[in-house]
Amino acid sequence: MAIEVREVMSLEIQLQSEMRRLHEMCSDLRAAIIATDDGLPLCTSADSLSDVACATAAFLLSWLNTHLGILQAGHAREVMIWTSSGPCYVARIASLPYVIGLFADGQAPAAALRHAGALASKRLVPVLASLAEHPIEPDNPQ
Repeated sequence: MAIEVREVMSLEIQLQSEMRRLHEMCSDLRAAIIATDDGLPLCTSADSLSDVACATAAFLLSWLNTHLGILQAGHAREVMIWTSSGPCYVARIASLPYVIGLFADGQAPAAALRHAGALASKRLVPVLASLAEHPIEPDNPQ
């Protein structure tokens, strides 16, 4: 069963609303992304990072899971990385096939970035759960 156009528009509005809320919570937030496990962008707050950031965030969690599995350490749920341009937070959204990535400028407090990401993930679970149950299908399947 495919999601109708009305539901897709509602999903887009909810995701964009979450992007605005994240930027309000973290004034140092440079970009935020929500992507599928395959790295396809669902929503981004910075066009210049959309495809690259989404693919990289999904790849990073997958890569970590592979190597943590070798160490028998379980699965990665979230990752905080400190870079020369600021902290980055990447996390799986609950047990759904989606990831969230937050990228901050400068010396932004990493705890605030993580807190904002965790709150956003909780708010996104009901929104994205329906998408995971009923993926968007093309109008004219081939």
